[in-house]
Amino acid sequence: SLIKGDSINLSAGRDIALTSTSASERYSNTWGTYVSGVSRIDAGSLNVQAGRDLTLTAAQVAARDDARLQAGRDVTLNTLSVSHGERIVRDARNRYELSTSREIGATVAAGGNLTIAAGQDVSARAADVTAGKQLAVGAGRDISATAGVQTQDSYIESYYKQRGFLSSRSNHMINSIKTERAQATTFTGDTAVLVAGRDVNVAGSNGGAPPEPAVPGGRGGENTAGGESRGAH
Repeated sequence: SLIKGDSINLSAGRDIALTSTSASERYSNTWGTYVSGVSRIDAGSLNVQAGRDLTLTAAQVAARDDARLQAGRDVTLNTLSVSHGERIVRDARNRYELSTSREIGATVAAGGNLTIAAGQDVSARAADVTAGKQLAVGAGRDISATAGVQTQDSYIESYYKQRGFLSSRSNHMINSIKTERAQATTFTGDTAVLVAGRDVNVAGSNGGAPPEPAVPGGRGGENTAGGESRGAH
């Protein structure tokens, strides 16, 4: 779905949800889940106000000028999971398997100032939030920015046997690799200010400009780096 205009004002007494959708497919040796529809707003200037909750699930919101997203309770930037798998089996000891998954986060971009305000909590997972000028994020309670996850598992097994005149030789190989990568939440602006009544928690996330977490009368801020894990045998 697409909402487009030079000046967009979107308001609701209760909830506003911008939700992208997914679909699944399966063939003989492959299967997966993909994004089937993207919820989008393309505006010159943008003002979105929800009396209760504002939720963006893998949505794409863009404003050429200033943008404001506000909710009486929570502002939530959710992800949509997509995946792919394939499996080829010749016999019990000759096979190939691959599975991948990743999270598609919401994107919010403004060419001018961008304000995100919540009466209670602001939470973002694997989101990309960008302002050409000032980025201001405010919450009456907590601000939470967490990383999504991208995984890949592969398994290759092969076996063959060579026979000679008086001897034989066999080779059995198994190669299994598992990787997991963080998909950071990114806050970018010429200046970035995060203000929370209680806590600011940033885990595995990035800031294009050094954010200034402010916790007036709150309990504190936490910044935890994300990374990559890999296992093989």
